[in-house]
Amino acid sequence: MVRVVCCMLWLGLLACGSESGSMSAAEAVEQADAGGPPQPAPADAGSAPVMRTRVEADLDTLVAAFLTEYAHEVSATCPCRVQQQLFPSVQECEWQFGNPRSLIDCATRSLAPSDSPELRASLRCNLEVYARRASCLEMHSCEPEDMNACYSQADDCGAVNGEAFTPVFYNCVMNAQP
Repeated sequence: MVRVVCCMLWLGLLACGSESGSMSAAEAVEQADAGGPPQPAPADAGSAPVMRTRVEADLDTLVAAFLTEYAHEVSATCPCRVQQQLFPSVQECEWQFGNPRSLIDCATRSLAPSDSPELRASLRCNLEVYARRASCLEMHSCEPEDMNACYSQADDCGAVNGEAFTPVFYNCVMNAQP
């Protein structure tokens, strides 16, 4: 029951991340977006160069980044949750919150039918929020006041359409239950 509740919290778009010392998932999405000024594309001899415009990250990239940032937050909070005696071990804490990286392929397939600019914007915004939160948690102590400061950061992502994530819950979480 606890695992189902935690998975439901995950579906409420809690968090995600990457290994410390490497590019964060949010940074990877920014890089995938190829933001910045348009770049000239190679052209045929004698023709004018074609300007490339910004390329939007694909759904696979956004889902992977989102779930990675969720995993990042879980790994940043579990040591504190163990210290606060909420879980007997980091492994038990991480197990209770699931292994979101293992859900990337299934979640991408499940979200594909509802792929839209709104879904992508929600994934992008939330992965950035979760990356900031995980970074904040890594820099602060396990004291509840310090942790609460990280969780109370501004979240301007707006309301999430939970209906879009229902297939992920049923296809990837419930079907994965033993």
